[in-house]
Amino acid sequence: MRQILETEDHVAVPPMMYSDPFYRITYLIKAEIRKFKWLEGEKGRQLSWAQARAEWIKALSESFLTVSQSQEAAAAARRITLPCF
Repeated sequence: MRQILETEDHVAVPPMMYSDPFYRITYLIKAEIRKFKWLEGEKGRQLSWAQARAEWIKALSESFLTVSQSQEAAAAARRITLPCF
């Protein structure tokens, strides 16, 4: 998984990895870093992938993971079904 975040380019993985939760989280994180890099570019800061990744991890990763976890918890709560009597 670590290799996926090492480069901005697409990293080929076996098809069975697409259903792996760690792969999906890593893919979402990579998309967020791309957005961060693009926004900083719009502000006039041209960041390399390594710079964007380091800044995003330092500044935003904790809030991203907190929001992701709360969304997962809400989704799990919606999936709870009541027993039928």
